[in-house]
Amino acid sequence: MANLNFNADNSTTVSYSNGTEEHLKMSDNETARSASDSSYTMPEELRLSLFVLIVVLSLFGVISNIINMTTFWKLRKEDLINLNLFGLSLSDFMVCLTNLLFFVSTGHWYLQEIFTYLKIVPVEVMYMLLGVPNSVSVRITVLQTASIAFQRCLCVVVPLKVKGFFTHSRITASVILSFIIPTVMITVPVYYVNRLQWVRIPGLNETILRVVMSDDFYDVNVWTTPINTVILLVIPFLIVSVSTAIMIKHLKQTITWRLRILTAVDPAWASKNGKNVSLAAASAVAIQQKQKQQQQGASTGNSAPNELFVQKEIRIIKLVLIVSLIFLVCYAPNVVSVMFVAFTKGYNIRETDDFEKLMGFVTMSLGTVNSSVNIFIYHNYSTNYRKSFRNVFCHSKR
Repeated sequence: MANLNFNADNSTTVSYSNGTEEHLKMSDNETARSASDSSYTMPEELRLSLFVLIVVLSLFGVISNIINMTTFWKLRKEDLINLNLFGLSLSDFMVCLTNLLFFVSTGHWYLQEIFTYLKIVPVEVMYMLLGVPNSVSVRITVLQTASIAFQRCLCVVVPLKVKGFFTHSRITASVILSFIIPTVMITVPVYYVNRLQWVRIPGLNETILRVVMSDDFYDVNVWTTPINTVILLVIPFLIVSVSTAIMIKHLKQTITWRLRILTAVDPAWASKNGKNVSLAAASAVAIQQKQKQQQQGASTGNSAPNELFVQKEIRIIKLVLIVSLIFLVCYAPNVVSVMFVAFTKGYNIRETDDFEKLMGFVTMSLGTVNSSVNIFIYHNYSTNYRKSFRNVFCHSKR
């Protein structure tokens, strides 16, 4: 029986049972480049550590996003933002699940014998089955985050004008479109120019299953690269960046405004705490003071409920801000690397060095982190999330 080893130069080394080897070259227009085809000299310990890290993060992300989806589905009618967060949790779940399955299925040190027996190039096959869905899921997460940040930014800047615009049906439609658009834009061209085919090895009466590029691969790639890079990644990233900056500025202005009110309500408390007071604490003291005035017969109208509403809005802004900031940190290296590959003239992915491969692991790890940690943010900044979470998952402790 012969063993197949896939080399850096897009060739195949056939090792026969008698100890001899045959080096077979396949033409560039017959095969697609995959990550496993390049020479890989990264230390095995580092590669194994990164593998374990991504698998553990992905597994945690799968579980945590199932919890998030369940919780936000219960809350979908209480606040419109819960619909957006449900969509974000679903896309994060897809990112983590495809990452998990891809890395587990391409673990060469324990599955190489199976792939050799089946005569398939593992990373190329898994790229078509899991890699493309992962790319779609990442773009959906990017669009969902941009949508959430942009909507909340508009609610902050022009609250009266957009109050009636964001309805349940429109939010639902935007969530659905954010899933459909990347799916169509990515899968249609990728599966058109890349196809899984059984390729016969010259000199050996065997075939292997791998990705074969169509003749018009490079022609199609000319317009698919700008779509995937600019429209589905760079522009949403910039939207999140600008929206986050505006929300931070608004939050600071609101804190200053609340402190001015506190100075009128409780000058001693405001003077003692000064700029170190948080908005939540300031609002809480204002509410307590105004409730005391109500009990004493002062005419204060419905100011306390308004203060509670302000507190709720501020918590939502903080939640969106932290989600957006984590997204920006985790996806900044990804955006830079993708733009470098897409717009560097003469760049040849076949000639990537160890540093570039390491950066690929890092960007994927950061993307997995972004899709895994939101459960802590939701739990800390949303009282409704905590209540629903406990109602759904903690019945036995009640």
